[in-house]
Amino acid sequence: MAPSSDITVYHARMTRSSRVVFLLEELGLPYKVVKKPFLPFGLRDDAEYVDSIHPLGLLPGFTDGPDITIIESVAVMQYLVEQYDPEHKLSPPISDKHARAAYLNWLVFAEATLAAAVGYTEMHTLVLPEERRNARAAEQTKIGVTQGLAILEKALAGKTFGIVNGSFTAADIVLYQTVYLADELLHMVSPEEYPNISAWYAEVAKRPAAAKAYKE
Repeated sequence: MAPSSDITVYHARMTRSSRVVFLLEELGLPYKVVKKPFLPFGLRDDAEYVDSIHPLGLLPGFTDGPDITIIESVAVMQYLVEQYDPEHKLSPPISDKHARAAYLNWLVFAEATLAAAVGYTEMHTLVLPEERRNARAAEQTKIGVTQGLAILEKALAGKTFGIVNGSFTAADIVLYQTVYLADELLHMVSPEEYPNISAWYAEVAKRPAAAKAYKE
């Protein structure tokens, strides 16, 4: 499919919309950004956004022309590589069974396992008012973050430039956003404890697309 000139991303730094901007930059696609404020509980009072883009008022919101709206960041990532990466620069082809399996595994692991634990820990240590935080639950989810990071640390051994056979893919973009939050907000990613993650993280951060996505 030819690149669309109608792609729009509803974006705030530190949210999952950063993943989408990162990938769009890597793909070299034209796109528009509608900047939104970062609010911990979403944009529920933004009636137009809730009604037309994301019914929960969360980010990202993504549209490709008048007929396509996607509200899950990993779904946006997969849509973009399927539609606009015919040379498979950022995702293995379906015919490469082993690489494709690894790619899909890490794409989903980043969100379903690691990001879930990171997000819940943030909620009960940083976001919620003190009286609404559950310290016991936060400690349990911190264990989940540690377990997820340990899995990632082992998988990244010898793979500084990418989780799938050492090659950079969209899975790295999804993982990077979650590790970014675990590092920047929770301070749980030390080079001493996670040297493989730290080396990979530093390399991904050098990419111009990362700077664009995370410094806006």
